[in-house]
Amino acid sequence: MQMSLISGTNKELIGSPFIKEILIMPISSITSTNAHAAIRDSNKEMNIASDKVARNSRNLSPSEEQILNGMKAAASGTRVTLRNLSDATSMLQTMKGELEEVGAIIVKMDDLALQAANDTFSAEEKAAQTKEFNKLGEQLESIFEKSNYRNEKILSEDGLLSREAGLKFQTGTGKDDQLKLNLKEAVKALRDLIKAGDSDALKSLDLAAADVPAKAIDILSKARQQLGNIRAELSVNINLLGHITNSVNNTLKSNTDSQSNLTAINLAEEMENFHNAMQNNDLSLKMLAKKQEAQQSLVRSVLN
Repeated sequence: MQMSLISGTNKELIGSPFIKEILIMPISSITSTNAHAAIRDSNKEMNIASDKVARNSRNLSPSEEQILNGMKAAASGTRVTLRNLSDATSMLQTMKGELEEVGAIIVKMDDLALQAANDTFSAEEKAAQTKEFNKLGEQLESIFEKSNYRNEKILSEDGLLSREAGLKFQTGTGKDDQLKLNLKEAVKALRDLIKAGDSDALKSLDLAAADVPAKAIDILSKARQQLGNIRAELSVNINLLGHITNSVNNTLKSNTDSQSNLTAINLAEEMENFHNAMQNNDLSLKMLAKKQEAQQSLVRSVLN
């Protein structure tokens, strides 16, 4: 006959609430500690992996952080350079546009002077030609006095293109990265041709007078030549700014790509880490559940 390992008195003692609590607590603590630790570790791994995926960047070493900060500083200066280049291009294009308007007026005035040089026109017709010619002359002077860029005059005697030192455009991040343009003398020569004193100014010429049409033709011919030189110089510098802008854009793209390469994660690898952490978490939960079930089974067998 099999003897019971626990007498009735002992069973009564074990069955008391106080003894049950003493019996269950150590078993629960011992059997669940490793499972809970595994769950914490897997949760931590899941959080790290998900954070990297969300930020699409990895944690950098101190030396890598220093390299990245240098790249960011360089990129900031490059973006300022691009704004400078854009502003410079906008200014020169505005100047060129104003001079194109000057050129269109000069062509119209030259046509009128050529007509007035022909004696087939009557006095009334030449008077009409003179009136239109003088109005166009006034328009020319108005452009020279009023044309502006951001409220700064362009072609006047105190305008941007009349500065003694010319114009300087910052084209890079170094102190010597500058494009210089000085059209002071060329603009002055053109302005003098159009405003050659009140009596000789284009707006004051009488095309009906002898030899005046020929004089006007000569002045306008010189003005066209001078204007062409100025516009050509502006076009060359606008094109140069365009080339520099393309180069700076490429530099910025290279910098941005390098930053991405430095901080980028291996997405497939991090997703695998996340998946593995999830599996470890699930496994730890199952192990904890089994241990708790085994513990409860043991307690029940002891108490019965």
